[in-house]
Amino acid sequence: MPVVTGAELEDRVGAGWRPFRTEVAALPEDAFDMVTSSGWTIREMLAHVAFWEETVAPFVEGMLRGRDWPDQAEWHGGGGFDGTDGWPHADVHNAREAAWARTHSVAEVLARWDRAHARCLAAVGGLSDAELADARFIDEVKMQTYGHYPEHLAEMRAAASGNG
Repeated sequence: MPVVTGAELEDRVGAGWRPFRTEVAALPEDAFDMVTSSGWTIREMLAHVAFWEETVAPFVEGMLRGRDWPDQAEWHGGGGFDGTDGWPHADVHNAREAAWARTHSVAEVLARWDRAHARCLAAVGGLSDAELADARFIDEVKMQTYGHYPEHLAEMRAAASGNG
């Protein structure tokens, strides 16, 4: 029996994302280079959020369904991960994504995040009941999306208000 339905999981991800994305859209262009409490700029933090959303669909294919991981160029904006040496520590991914963001415009970072979110929703919406019965997977999706957004929304708010 599923832990949640695909529609419920999509709703959770979307409900967590919408307020974050709405506030990001309201930021003035110069706010994206403000430094957050984590030491990232808002732009770098958003590339980080995009990357973790991008991992949901490959996680479904590679870990849940046992298929080959998609080529990295197809699912994230950074480089340096080909899946052959195991999954690097989160700090490796986070540093790579911050570096990626520094070389891309705010519009490109936001477009990437929007694409990542759409792919994430499609991936969770396409899960079978058997896949939705895997509580570990549901926890992973939560950690990479709707459980992750509030932390970074608060971080962004603080930085944008000058309290980063």
